[in-house]
Amino acid sequence: MAKTSASFIPPVQPRTGFEKDILKYNGLLVVAALALAVNQLYNDGHAVIRNVSFGLVVIFSLLSYLIDLATKPPKLDPHTYVKQKRGGKPVLMMVGDSITHQGLSGKFNDMVEKDFKGEVDVVVCAQNSISSETVAKERVSWSLQCNPSYVSIMIGTNDIKGIYNPDWGAGTKVNFNLSDPVSYTSYRKYLKQIIEQYMKASPNSKVAVHTLPPMGEDLGSSPNSHILKANEIIHQVVSSFLSTGRVSVIDTFGALEKYLKDNSTEEERKKAMKVDDFSSVGPEALIKYNLLGYSYDDIGKRFGLKVMVDALHLNDTGARIVADGVGAWLRGELEKKGRK
Repeated sequence: MAKTSASFIPPVQPRTGFEKDILKYNGLLVVAALALAVNQLYNDGHAVIRNVSFGLVVIFSLLSYLIDLATKPPKLDPHTYVKQKRGGKPVLMMVGDSITHQGLSGKFNDMVEKDFKGEVDVVVCAQNSISSETVAKERVSWSLQCNPSYVSIMIGTNDIKGIYNPDWGAGTKVNFNLSDPVSYTSYRKYLKQIIEQYMKASPNSKVAVHTLPPMGEDLGSSPNSHILKANEIIHQVVSSFLSTGRVSVIDTFGALEKYLKDNSTEEERKKAMKVDDFSSVGPEALIKYNLLGYSYDDIGKRFGLKVMVDALHLNDTGARIVADGVGAWLRGELEKKGRK
């Protein structure tokens, strides 16, 4: 479990799992730039070499830029918050994986920040590919350095994704040096540890645990049977804390499910992109969203998706649904505090 007894400045969030890609494209960029520079030194330099080198410099610069955008730490993470010695406003801590990190997912953190501007500081402790074990053993202690009054937890998608596809699970175990293989048993254990640590170290904080979003929009699919089982675990774990009056469930799956059933047919959902193919969308989505001005809704629509951008991460509509769920919970807690 995380150590929370001593105060410290949380480290800069790493880019776990993407280090090789970053080194590769930066290295190729240097090689292409050197080739261009050497060619330019000679008045009789070959035009073909010059043009090819210039093209490669542009391509590798673009790839490096996009990977940086997708993997850089959130704009206000625990490291930045503590270093800036912020204070005064209550902290809403958003804990999670890539869906909360939002390098390639709808920006519900920004939506909540805008909805509650001036009332809370929204701090984000979330990273691509992370699972419940790393949160329990490491990231809770980082986030507690910010003394959060409110904690929103959406964690488990990578655990369950790894149960559905063992190759994905093996990758998560290696990249994050996990002690336990991803499993329902380990997910239950670490989710309970996460909540216990917030309850113990921050005795006045309020905690909300989200049910996990769907994996793909076909609600009857095999991946979503795993999600439903995980959501049962979430309800069971949270139920053991309900008597404290400090832990709640935000039914994110239920809200997204309702929207899908109200706005699409079962046939449409079955034809939409499957989570098995989510990684194929990343480069296209990064370019369209960051360089060409597409919305995540626009990108997801091409794959038949209503609340997701790639069958794993949320689009703008899905993010708005999550933000509304967080907002309703947070508004209720703020009002209760104001009545005391």
